[in-house]
Amino acid sequence: MKLLVTILAVFSAQFLFAQQSVLAAGADGTGAGGSISYSIGQIDYLSVDLANGSIYQGVQQPYELFVSGVSEWSDVEVNIFPNPTNGKFFISLDQVQGIKSFKVFDLSGQLIKGGTVNAPLQSVDISSFSSGIYFIQIISADTVLKTVKVIKN
Repeated sequence: MKLLVTILAVFSAQFLFAQQSVLAAGADGTGAGGSISYSIGQIDYLSVDLANGSIYQGVQQPYELFVSGVSEWSDVEVNIFPNPTNGKFFISLDQVQGIKSFKVFDLSGQLIKGGTVNAPLQSVDISSFSSGIYFIQIISADTVLKTVKVIKN
Protein backbone atom coordinates (compact mmCIF):
# COMPACT_ATOMS: atom_id res chain seq x y z
CA MET A 1 0.00 0.00 0.00
CA LYS A 2 2.82 2.43 0.87
CA LEU A 3 4.51 1.66 -2.42
CA LEU A 4 1.32 2.41 -4.35
CA VAL A 5 0.86 5.77 -2.58
CA THR A 6 4.51 6.70 -3.22
CA ILE A 7 4.24 5.86 -6.93
CA LEU A 8 1.00 7.85 -7.27
CA ALA A 9 2.57 10.85 -5.48
CA VAL A 10 5.63 10.84 -7.76
CA PHE A 11 3.63 10.61 -10.99
CA SER A 12 0.96 13.14 -9.94
CA ALA A 13 3.58 15.72 -8.90
CA GLN A 14 4.09 16.69 -12.53
CA PHE A 15 0.57 18.19 -12.60
CA LEU A 16 1.12 20.48 -9.60
CA PHE A 17 2.12 24.12 -9.95
CA ALA A 18 4.57 25.28 -7.30
CA GLN A 19 4.70 29.06 -7.58
CA GLN A 20 2.31 31.87 -8.33
CA SER A 21 2.71 35.57 -7.67
CA VAL A 22 0.58 38.67 -7.31
CA LEU A 23 1.80 41.29 -9.76
CA ALA A 24 2.63 44.78 -8.52
CA ALA A 25 1.97 46.47 -11.86
CA GLY A 26 0.71 45.48 -15.28
CA ALA A 27 -2.31 45.49 -17.56
CA ASP A 28 -4.08 43.83 -20.45
CA GLY A 29 -4.29 45.27 -23.94
CA THR A 30 -6.46 44.24 -26.90
CA GLY A 31 -6.62 45.31 -30.49
CA ALA A 32 -7.57 44.14 -33.99
CA GLY A 33 -4.46 41.96 -34.18
CA GLY A 34 -4.91 40.19 -30.83
CA SER A 35 -4.43 40.72 -27.12
CA ILE A 36 -1.53 40.92 -24.67
CA SER A 37 -0.98 40.92 -20.94
CA TYR A 38 2.12 42.50 -19.40
CA SER A 39 3.75 43.10 -16.05
CA ILE A 40 6.53 45.38 -14.83
CA GLY A 41 9.62 44.22 -12.96
CA GLN A 42 10.41 40.87 -14.53
CA ILE A 43 13.79 39.53 -13.43
CA ASP A 44 13.97 36.37 -15.53
CA TYR A 45 12.57 35.94 -19.01
CA LEU A 46 12.52 33.80 -22.14
CA SER A 47 12.72 35.57 -25.49
CA VAL A 48 10.68 34.35 -28.47
CA ASP A 49 11.42 36.10 -31.79
CA LEU A 50 8.95 35.82 -34.68
CA ALA A 51 8.64 37.46 -38.08
CA ASN A 52 6.00 39.94 -36.83
CA GLY A 53 7.72 40.83 -33.56
CA SER A 54 9.13 39.40 -30.38
CA ILE A 55 7.81 38.53 -26.95
CA TYR A 56 9.48 38.13 -23.58
CA GLN A 57 7.88 35.66 -21.19
CA GLY A 58 9.02 36.27 -17.63
CA VAL A 59 8.87 35.67 -13.91
CA GLN A 60 7.66 38.35 -11.51
CA GLN A 61 9.38 38.59 -8.13
CA PRO A 62 8.36 40.67 -5.11
CA TYR A 63 10.08 44.01 -4.56
CA GLU A 64 11.25 44.68 -1.01
CA LEU A 65 12.86 47.72 0.59
CA PHE A 66 14.68 47.42 3.86
CA VAL A 67 17.30 49.37 5.76
CA SER A 68 20.13 47.71 7.60
CA GLY A 69 23.02 49.05 9.61
CA VAL A 70 21.25 52.08 11.08
CA SER A 71 22.26 52.77 14.63
CA GLU A 72 20.45 55.51 16.48
CA TRP A 73 20.81 55.85 20.20
CA SER A 74 20.21 59.01 22.10
CA ASP A 75 18.66 60.26 25.29
CA VAL A 76 17.33 63.33 23.41
CA GLU A 77 13.60 63.16 22.72
CA VAL A 78 12.88 64.14 19.10
CA ASN A 79 9.38 64.57 17.62
CA ILE A 80 8.45 65.68 14.11
CA PHE A 81 4.86 66.74 13.43
CA PRO A 82 2.43 66.99 11.68
CA ASN A 83 3.08 63.91 9.64
CA PRO A 84 1.80 63.79 6.91
CA THR A 85 2.29 67.48 6.20
CA ASN A 86 1.07 69.92 3.57
CA GLY A 87 4.35 71.80 3.47
CA LYS A 88 5.46 72.82 6.96
CA PHE A 89 6.47 70.57 9.83
CA PHE A 90 7.97 71.15 13.26
CA ILE A 91 10.97 69.56 14.97
CA SER A 92 10.51 69.35 18.73
CA LEU A 93 13.53 68.66 20.97
CA ASP A 94 13.55 68.32 24.74
CA GLN A 95 17.25 69.35 24.89
CA VAL A 96 18.68 72.10 22.71
CA GLN A 97 22.16 72.47 24.23
CA GLY A 98 24.93 71.63 21.79
CA ILE A 99 24.79 72.32 18.08
CA LYS A 100 22.04 70.31 16.45
CA SER A 101 21.14 70.33 12.79
CA PHE A 102 18.68 68.67 10.45
CA LYS A 103 18.97 67.29 6.94
CA VAL A 104 16.15 66.48 4.52
CA PHE A 105 16.73 63.64 2.04
CA ASP A 106 14.54 62.41 -0.80
CA LEU A 107 13.91 58.72 -1.54
CA SER A 108 17.05 58.45 -3.68
CA GLY A 109 19.17 59.61 -0.72
CA GLN A 110 19.97 63.02 -2.19
CA LEU A 111 20.34 65.85 0.35
CA ILE A 112 17.81 68.51 -0.60
CA LYS A 113 17.70 70.77 2.46
CA GLY A 114 19.54 71.34 5.70
CA GLY A 115 19.72 73.74 8.60
CA THR A 116 20.33 74.19 12.31
CA VAL A 117 17.92 73.63 15.18
CA ASN A 118 18.13 76.72 17.41
CA ALA A 119 15.01 76.35 19.55
CA PRO A 120 13.02 73.60 21.27
CA LEU A 121 10.42 73.96 18.49
CA GLN A 122 11.88 74.57 15.02
CA SER A 123 9.72 74.93 11.90
CA VAL A 124 10.86 73.60 8.52
CA ASP A 125 9.17 74.62 5.27
CA ILE A 126 9.10 72.03 2.47
CA SER A 127 6.13 73.50 0.59
CA SER A 128 8.24 73.98 -2.55
CA PHE A 129 9.05 70.24 -2.67
CA SER A 130 6.91 67.84 -4.68
CA SER A 131 4.54 65.47 -2.90
CA GLY A 132 6.24 62.32 -1.69
CA ILE A 133 8.26 60.70 1.07
CA TYR A 134 11.24 62.42 2.69
CA PHE A 135 13.67 61.38 5.42
CA ILE A 136 14.57 63.89 8.12
CA GLN A 137 17.81 63.34 10.07
CA ILE A 138 18.44 65.12 13.36
CA ILE A 139 22.19 65.39 13.94
CA SER A 140 24.30 66.40 16.94
CA ALA A 141 28.11 66.55 16.74
CA ASP A 142 28.25 64.35 13.58
CA THR A 143 26.03 61.70 15.24
CA VAL A 144 22.58 60.94 13.86
CA LEU A 145 20.16 61.19 16.79
CA LYS A 146 17.07 60.17 14.87
CA THR A 147 15.82 59.58 11.34
CA VAL A 148 12.12 60.12 10.67
CA LYS A 149 10.10 59.46 7.50
CA VAL A 150 7.85 62.42 6.62
CA ILE A 151 5.12 62.27 4.01
CA LYS A 152 4.30 65.47 2.10
CA ASN A 153 0.83 65.68 0.56
